[in-house]
Amino acid sequence: MLDTSFLLGNVPARATTGSISAFDAYFCVARGHASAGSDCCPVHAGEMTKWFDTNYHYIVPEFSSHTTFDLNADGLLQQINEVRALGGKAKPVILGPLSYLFLGKATDDSDPLLLLDSLLVVYQKLLDQLSRAGVEWVQLDEPALVTELPAHWQTAYKYAYQYLARRQVKVLLTTYFGELQDNLELVCQLPVDGVHIDGIRAKSEVTLLAQKLKRQQVLSVGIIDGRNVWKTDLNAALTFLQPLAEICGENLWLAPSCSLLHVPVNLAIETDINSEVKDWLAFAVEKLQELRILAKALTFGPQSVETQLAENRKSINSRKSASIVHNPKVKRAQQAITPQHRVRSSSYHVRRDIQNQALSLPLYPTTTIGSFPQTADICATRQAYRQGNISQ
Repeated sequence: MLDTSFLLGNVPARATTGSISAFDAYFCVARGHASAGSDCCPVHAGEMTKWFDTNYHYIVPEFSSHTTFDLNADGLLQQINEVRALGGKAKPVILGPLSYLFLGKATDDSDPLLLLDSLLVVYQKLLDQLSRAGVEWVQLDEPALVTELPAHWQTAYKYAYQYLARRQVKVLLTTYFGELQDNLELVCQLPVDGVHIDGIRAKSEVTLLAQKLKRQQVLSVGIIDGRNVWKTDLNAALTFLQPLAEICGENLWLAPSCSLLHVPVNLAIETDINSEVKDWLAFAVEKLQELRILAKALTFGPQSVETQLAENRKSINSRKSASIVHNPKVKRAQQAITPQHRVRSSSYHVRRDIQNQALSLPLYPTTTIGSFPQTADICATRQAYRQGNISQ
């Protein structure tokens, strides 16, 4: 998200004063800066919040009625050249304009959606630059589409993507982390060249989307879970994908459900994992290998990867029956549950008195979800404790 803000030239003014470089401004927004005499002193960091229901955080974009945008794609173009130098074919992944506004925060009373027109001008310039750089496909991530969007935001999606229809590159509209629900029909109306759907979180919608997309549009199915470390049941995945291949033909793409940044990189370099457990795992490199197996099976038939499918089936079944996963004592305890176990032995008033005596809770006991901000007093106290100046 912070990369997107710098790509679009939406950098808080507090981080761009003086002779500060763009590199230093980036870190000022990300982490803040309080050193005396610094060109960016003092700068408070941008607000962080969780990226949907993951435990990752992003720097929240800041908007106001005075916000302007100015494209700076040098870093992105450099990354594309690096990919090509390594022999790869670059498909840039960029946060879409509506999700960028939707996930940001106004610092005044203005509506971020009022910035859409000026933002679309910059996105159009970006797509034009990527086209001139020889890029064929651009992935525009629009995870906001799995949220419950107000009607005016749905209308904004139609407006924005109609505006961006004047482009030379192909656009893959990407959604993840949930079902489209009321936004499914909206997605099918957008003038894009392909749509990615989270085949793990929105499995029930995949076939419907395949049937509704136009014949020339690509359907990208996130069939590999990008958010856990377990092997995919390739045989079950293949059973699910085969009817989709009949509907979409060559326009069926296979992908992880979301970015693989949520999993470790390579299982092969791990040496301290229990061998039985290791057989059940798949990190980013292994998940890409799973995609290749599924692609080969769909293209040349399951017999072309018969050995890999058999090995995968063995691993999946091993985890289902492993004693370190399935505790027989727990199963016996579950089987011994009777209807009487679901009935309270005492009334609420009796239980309340016992609880009050044992816990001594106030009338409305409260806690927090997560941690409190660290105030200056808290930081100073912790530092004093670490230095041995105060006791526990």
